[in-house]
Amino acid sequence: MSNEIAQHWQLILLSTYACYLITSTIYTAFLGPLSKYPGPFLAKISALPSWYYSLKGTRHMWIWQCHQTYGDIVRFHPNGLLFNSTTAYRAMNGAKANVRKGTFYDVWTRTAGSLNTLNTTDRGIHARKRRILNAAFSDSTIRSAEAFIIKHVDRWCELLQGEDGEDWGSPKNMADQCDNLMFDTMADLSFGNSFEIKEPGEHPLRNVPKFIHGFVAFNWAIGQSPFVELWVWLKPRGLDTLLNRFSPKGVLAYLEFTRTCMKERAELETSQANELEEDKRKDLFHYLFKAEDPETGTPYTEEEVVSEAGLLIVAGSDTCSVVLSGFFFYLTQNPEVYEKLTAEIRGKFSSVNEIRAGGPLASCQYLRACIDEALRMCPPIPSDLPRVTLKGGAKIDNEFIPGGVRISSAIWSLHYNEEYFSDPFTFRPERWIVSEKVRLEDVSRANSALLPFSYGPGNCVGQRLAMMELSIILARTLFLMDVTVDRNGPGTMRGTELEESKGLFAAKSLYIFQREGPIVRFKRRRF
Repeated sequence: MSNEIAQHWQLILLSTYACYLITSTIYTAFLGPLSKYPGPFLAKISALPSWYYSLKGTRHMWIWQCHQTYGDIVRFHPNGLLFNSTTAYRAMNGAKANVRKGTFYDVWTRTAGSLNTLNTTDRGIHARKRRILNAAFSDSTIRSAEAFIIKHVDRWCELLQGEDGEDWGSPKNMADQCDNLMFDTMADLSFGNSFEIKEPGEHPLRNVPKFIHGFVAFNWAIGQSPFVELWVWLKPRGLDTLLNRFSPKGVLAYLEFTRTCMKERAELETSQANELEEDKRKDLFHYLFKAEDPETGTPYTEEEVVSEAGLLIVAGSDTCSVVLSGFFFYLTQNPEVYEKLTAEIRGKFSSVNEIRAGGPLASCQYLRACIDEALRMCPPIPSDLPRVTLKGGAKIDNEFIPGGVRISSAIWSLHYNEEYFSDPFTFRPERWIVSEKVRLEDVSRANSALLPFSYGPGNCVGQRLAMMELSIILARTLFLMDVTVDRNGPGTMRGTELEESKGLFAAKSLYIFQREGPIVRFKRRRF
């Protein structure tokens, strides 16, 4: 009798739960506040489609295809909307937006004390941290960085062209080469100690960029998952301890390296306090150490300096590395662009030592157009970065979005939106220069939609530094050397059907663009 009663109650509970799921699904899909917005049916009732494409690394293309099918506002999640307009992007990322960062960002904190300007979701804390960071990235900071950049790019060029440099060198995977260059440069700028992983031979930190990419991809997958709320709840309850203990050896080696570098760099900063200003080492750490909140006069704590510097090396290196590798892919696929760009650079300068920030380099209009086009076609963070509307909701593109809704806009979709860019799958730097064929309003419209560094309080604080790095690296490299695609092919990663059909640089969107290639060869230029 007792077994029959137990089975009876089990049946009631299961039936009740099934009714709840069915009712909830029907309400969510057809009756809820977001029911009027179009989108893939399964995505309206489940987070699984969104997560599936996040795991595949094709989320940015899935979002683009959703907009192609359903329009500029797409329901991609039971509680989420995607927008595909610059006005929407600015509305949800602006300083006055009634939104907060989504739970996605809470996944990235390793400890309670490791908050930085990326992973903090508290607007007050972020505002304070960002004010200090803005002060650290002053004009003098950018000027001081130039010498470090030139030192590393000159050595990089020596390595690319091989020993004799008279003939085409060995094939180079530019994803790896650009990673190595940028990690070395940003480590030198941030820690006062370069990795030197671009140098030939064995190196204990050689695979650090790939380990960091793996760490980023793991957090990206968790942040986009249906169980992200549970994950974040578990983090301070033992999960963080487990993650720190069982991280890959490469990640642990990197973290130990950064801690050692930070300790040594902090000691150097203290020891040179009484030195003449011109004798001090003026890298990013120096300015982070000195910077103060202009409103309160308080600086970063030592722990905050470590956290921000660690973020800068990863964010700063990957941003430029993605764009550089994409740049070389499209440059070697477009001979007319290559000829026009090298003619501008080699006609502007008579010596590589003349290629420095500002002055003639800033006047290289076609170089800047090529960089902008590479940023458009290979944005470092191509997918969406979630925001959640606060109590009272928000008005986005004349649509009232109630509080508690996840909203976002994907940079890749904006950069391939025909409303802003005609023939968006073509690498055409001329679109950025007013001419007989390109109207001023066309250039203005394109500029309004070029958002590789994001917008508003959360935009990339180092974008001026990144643009200077890209300009110096590319101008010096193309002044000194010729480059050609290797006969084995333009890249080593097999692309999706869309990438193959449109001739795009194949890459996976795992928060940042992760890629292989292109495979190219360099040869020293004959003067």
